[in-house]
Amino acid sequence: MKKSKLLIFLLAAVSSVSMITAATFSGCSRMAGIDDSGHNQNQTRTYTVKFVTGNGASVMEDVEVEEGEKLAKPANPTNSDPDLEFAGWYTDATFTTEYNFDSAVTANITLYAKWEEKQTQTPVAATVTISCDTDSSVTGSITGKKVGDSITLAEV
Repeated sequence: MKKSKLLIFLLAAVSSVSMITAATFSGCSRMAGIDDSGHNQNQTRTYTVKFVTGNGASVMEDVEVEEGEKLAKPANPTNSDPDLEFAGWYTDATFTTEYNFDSAVTANITLYAKWEEKQTQTPVAATVTISCDTDSSVTGSITGKKVGDSITLAEV
């Protein structure tokens, strides 16, 4: 009988010490600024920004950004395909949401480079009619110009 009482007493004592120890360490970690995931809340979190530039494009290194800071807009990547031009950074691979460089970084991010076909204008020939104040008109042809180009007329 004495042995069983002693055994119960020892089990109760060990159980109490375990509970006190667990409570002490749990409280200690909260006092030290450690959250439930083990992160020290007194340190600034750093997030990684990855850049996916696509086939034929220059490779860009990952960037580390502190939580709450803005990502500095990087130089535009280049592409080995001369018919493509860079059209912006997007938060998704389908290019539906353009990244806002004025927003604070609060998580790891992957940015995707969007590429578009270069818009080239072929020079077109045009016939231009010019009316003068003297009620005479001059007709001529201009070639090698694109829409939006300017021309200069010589005074006669």
